[in-house]
Amino acid sequence: MKYKILLVPAMALAACGQAPHRAETAEQSAPATEASSVKTTSSATTPTDSAKIIRTADFSLQVTDVLQTATLIEKQARLSGGKVVTSKIDQQPSYYESYAVSADSVKQVAKHTAIGNLEVRVPSWQTDSFLNYVGSLPGFTQSRTLAETDVTIDYLENQLRAQQREKLTAAAPTPNKTTSLDDLVEVGDQAISSQVNNMRLRAQTAYTTISFELRGQEQISVQTVPNWDAISRPSFGTRVKMAGIYSFRAFEQVLIGLLYILPYALIALLGVWVFRKRHALGWPRK
Repeated sequence: MKYKILLVPAMALAACGQAPHRAETAEQSAPATEASSVKTTSSATTPTDSAKIIRTADFSLQVTDVLQTATLIEKQARLSGGKVVTSKIDQQPSYYESYAVSADSVKQVAKHTAIGNLEVRVPSWQTDSFLNYVGSLPGFTQSRTLAETDVTIDYLENQLRAQQREKLTAAAPTPNKTTSLDDLVEVGDQAISSQVNNMRLRAQTAYTTISFELRGQEQISVQTVPNWDAISRPSFGTRVKMAGIYSFRAFEQVLIGLLYILPYALIALLGVWVFRKRHALGWPRK
């Protein structure tokens, strides 16, 4: 019984000794937990540091068949996961001449060059393999230009502005009647502008824009076509007939003109006759 009485005070003293230790441990673990929470939040809100590069390329190629080469480039761009933005092929003339070979035929001789203009967009990670394919195409590369524009700073700036705007908005007091509608609209417009700018940068960096100018070999085309001037020209008998008709119409117009001035001519003749008659009678008498 004596041992039991002594055991109870000893357990109480042990419990009292452990209490401050537990409080100290809890105080030490609280800052660590808080620091871990802050670190996690900070890492979650830190903008991505991956590089944002806009890649472009321009090619000028001398090829044998412009249409065939353009078709191959378009096909490879689609197989690479890209798309064709524009594709246009024109025939650029450099010389033209025509001469008659018969009474109703004309031979036309033309010299022209096929010009193709293409613009494709391929995923950035497929750029090297696509450029290697273009280099393997038959033809002669007259010029090639590759360019890279780093827009990482612009992208991070937009992200930091958006995060700063969110923090200020969360820390701001509850809007009241003094907050104008224009201020709210301006804040919303700035947020939308930052998001749209980053969307545009992501779209530009996700794909590489490649432009092509394809110039074919100079070709000469010769063809015989109807001589429309000779075909549409009337025969000799028809022209004689038309000349007689036109002459009669001209005489008719002259005759009608004389009839218009006939009254005036009669009046003039009458005046002359009266003058001579009076002069023959000795008028005026002195």
